[in-house]
Amino acid sequence: MLRTTLLSTVLAVITAVQAQPNTAAYDAEVQAHFTADAPGGAVLVAQGGKVLYERALGLADVSAKTALTTANQFRIGSVTKQFAAVSILQLAEAGKLQVDDEIQQYVDFPKKEQPITIRHLLTHTSGIPNFTNGPNYTPEAYAKDIELKDLIALFADLPLEFAPGSKWSYSNSGYILLTAIIEKVSGQTWADYANEHLFTPAGMSHTTASMVQGTPAEAHGYSEDTQGWKPAAAISMSWPLGAGNIRSTVGDLWKWNASVFAGKLVPVARLAQAHQPVTLADGTTHPYGFGWGFQNVQGSPTIEHNGGIDGFVSASLYLPKEDIYVAVLVNRESDDANNLAPK
Repeated sequence: MLRTTLLSTVLAVITAVQAQPNTAAYDAEVQAHFTADAPGGAVLVAQGGKVLYERALGLADVSAKTALTTANQFRIGSVTKQFAAVSILQLAEAGKLQVDDEIQQYVDFPKKEQPITIRHLLTHTSGIPNFTNGPNYTPEAYAKDIELKDLIALFADLPLEFAPGSKWSYSNSGYILLTAIIEKVSGQTWADYANEHLFTPAGMSHTTASMVQGTPAEAHGYSEDTQGWKPAAAISMSWPLGAGNIRSTVGDLWKWNASVFAGKLVPVARLAQAHQPVTLADGTTHPYGFGWGFQNVQGSPTIEHNGGIDGFVSASLYLPKEDIYVAVLVNRESDDANNLAPK
């Protein structure tokens, strides 16, 4: 996933000057992607318990010419998936479910030819078609609120694309079903569960999974046409849910990453299964676990995810060996996050 010139700069700087990173090198990378007069982004680089670099550049609101700050909330898109995965692990730790349970124990979903488990949903190996690739996922539709049961109905009766566990194919549908499972087992809405069991314990005071949008802290999202930057298509947060509806800041994402890997949200021993590549039925593996993917940068293993949702792109990357974390949040539809801390 994340492949980044910024991260290469980080590694080079830390290697050369352990205590005093050269912020000019980071500035040069950020300024190569963002300007002060257009939608832009926020970047954070941290090592251990120390932030090495944190900066925002660009506009949070183009029409009002309001500058972005690192306190602005951005839609993080599919980086949300690791939050849903940790929720499932918390519920497993509490003895309320097991990841190899069939999903029909917890959610109204038709039985298929082969059993589908929670693990299949977490690892994108269920074979359930991705609803965001379907004909019902249109700007006209997703601008309006939808009930969770009606969202699931959009893909519930579709045939599986492959036998569960036999292949890997990214599917937001799986994380919608995980949202339903979290709500059923916990007795809370996704937004309430996330706030109580994820954000608050991690000290994330600037993060939300609420359906309510448009708070002063939220950056506006943009897309580009021949006339320049325009407001991105509206989307109700009732659609992405645990697959992608969280809004956060670079600072809060760092707190999240630190809390997760310190075992503050789920015991490290249980968390370990989330950070193992999935093994398919034929014995091969795919570099994705539970809500995180795995690659490497300059030979160093990474645990990472990126995201894209109307008006925003995001990237979150952790190098456990060096204890380096990078977050990039962008309020325009572009490749900036994927180039600064990318795919």
